[in-house]
Amino acid sequence: MLIQTPYNAGDVISFKLTSGEEIVAKFEEENEKEFKVRNPLGMAMIGNGGYGLAPYMMTVDPKQSFTFRRDVIVVVNKTVDDTAKSYIEATSGIQLGDA
Repeated sequence: MLIQTPYNAGDVISFKLTSGEEIVAKFEEENEKEFKVRNPLGMAMIGNGGYGLAPYMMTVDPKQSFTFRRDVIVVVNKTVDDTAKSYIEATSGIQLGDA
C-alpha cells in the first residue's frame, strides 16, 4: 500500500501522543506502523501562558532517529511557520531572523 503524506523528509512536523504530549520533530519517514523522526522536542508551558521547546528525552542523544508507533499518535501535521522557525533555531543553532 502506497502512503501519500502532506509532508516530505526534512519537514518540521508536530504530533500529539495519546499521553497528551505534543512533539515537534524533523520528519524522516513513515510506514503503516511507525513514524521515524529526528531531534524530537516537547512543548513546555512557560510563564504568562507562553510555550517553549524542550528535549523530548533527556538521557539519549537527541540527534539520533526516534521511532514512534502510529498507535500512540493521535494526530500529525506540518508545524506552523513560527514554531518551525523556533524548532530549527533550537536544533541547529542557526538564527533565521525575521522574514
